Amino acid sequence: MYNRRLNLPWGVLVKRIHRTFLAVLVLLLAACGGGGGGGGGAVDPPDPTFDQGILGFVNTMADAPAIAVGLASTSAGLSSLAVSYGQRVLQARTVAGFDVEVAYADANGDSVSLLSRSGADNIKLFRDDETIIWLTGTVAAPAVVIVENEEYRYGVATGTVAAPQVQLFHGASGEGDLDVYLTATADDITAATPVATVSRNGFSPLIGTTARTDARFRVTPAGDNTTVIYDSGTFEITDDSRTHVFITDYFGPGGNRVTMRPIRNNTELVFDGEATSTELRLTNLVADVTTVEAHIGTPAGAPLLSGVAFRSTGAVTGVPVQNAVNIVVTADGVDTDEVFDGTINVLPGTFVLGFVGGLLTDAAQNEAVNASGGLINTEIRRIATGVQVQYFHGSPAAGTVDVYLLPVGQTTTDNNPDFTLGLGNQNSTLEPAADYDLVLTETGSNTAVFGPERVTLALGNYYTVAISDAPGGGGPFSVTVEPTVIQ
Repeated sequence: MYNRRLNLPWGVLVKRIHRTFLAVLVLLLAACGGGGGGGGGAVDPPDPTFDQGILGFVNTMADAPAIAVGLASTSAGLSSLAVSYGQRVLQARTVAGFDVEVAYADANGDSVSLLSRSGADNIKLFRDDETIIWLTGTVAAPAVVIVENEEYRYGVATGTVAAPQVQLFHGASGEGDLDVYLTATADDITAATPVATVSRNGFSPLIGTTARTDARFRVTPAGDNTTVIYDSGTFEITDDSRTHVFITDYFGPGGNRVTMRPIRNNTELVFDGEATSTELRLTNLVADVTTVEAHIGTPAGAPLLSGVAFRSTGAVTGVPVQNAVNIVVTADGVDTDEVFDGTINVLPGTFVLGFVGGLLTDAAQNEAVNASGGLINTEIRRIATGVQVQYFHGSPAAGTVDVYLLPVGQTTTDNNPDFTLGLGNQNSTLEPAADYDLVLTETGSNTAVFGPERVTLALGNYYTVAISDAPGGGGPFSVTVEPTVIQ
């Protein structure tokens, strides 16, 4: 069974990513001179009809922030996209020459180029081409691999069923050569032959296979058919399909070394039966409830997680992997005292980061419930260029605030707010490792309601900034900054 991957891993917002996109687009405009690629003019497709090919970008750079991609062509003009870690974007495009700029923002927010191709050296997409620009390696040792295949079903008559294909890519930064087995679920791989052996930053040819409902990938170190470092679980291979499968570093809960990220017929997928755990981390900022518990679906029955005290975080593994998982949070042992009800698409090998805040009984709201929260489906990984900071707002007393994380010595009058938060809101940023002054102001003014408070952000940690009422509710509200070491 497949589910489309609908959420991006660790929704990092880079404060200065817009500068990177701007730099990428400026480079493209300069290279293009207002047009597509191909030196003195557009590259003519080999066929004068309005034909298409597949052009794609994949990011398996283990410690990179979101990557900015800028494209320019005579057929599509100027466009840009961000490719987060693990994301695969393959799209049908009209054949043309594409000027391409690929970059990321360094710790200072400046653009670092990974790929620049323009003019006569641009990326030429011809009829029935599939061109994948694969970004892999690490920030210290990046690799850009351009993979060129014939488009799927090339040469197959319309109306004819085409046999399925797979192609394997090794983007796991900490692994050597890997053997990949594609078998029936019940097969013993010690008696099987790998379908491919792939080297780091390398890929297999297109591999023909057969349609089946009981397919299973297993990955081992090359030459060692007993040490399984990844197991996809059972999945289906259908006719008329090409599946690209990227082996990547694993950043979820548990001890897995790698994971697989498939894309089939240009749609991102997950192996939702893969052998990984999934963890719920719940932060309780509800000031007038001693402890809370979390349930899957109805609050009746045993909770998934219980005993999470005010201003603490509880964790539990075993969140079911499926679309639209309903998570309900109530006061401990009181099913009717509901403070949050939300849904999330839970992906294998990820953390569900949840928080609840506010008041179960708010005097300012005629004793009504004034509580809310949120859920994020994510991986937590080290990023070489910065430190991840997650913000949760759970305080009715604080009201809506503007948030500033200021370089030491600067003030709110020197800067625009990083973002605005209201009760139940959350946000995340990526910051250079440094000392900062955290300041909250009334929205739209420079009137500080908290801070400045000195905050030190260190590489190797991620940080949670939580805004909550005083115990029992009301002011003065509190802001806590908690570091967690990334394993």
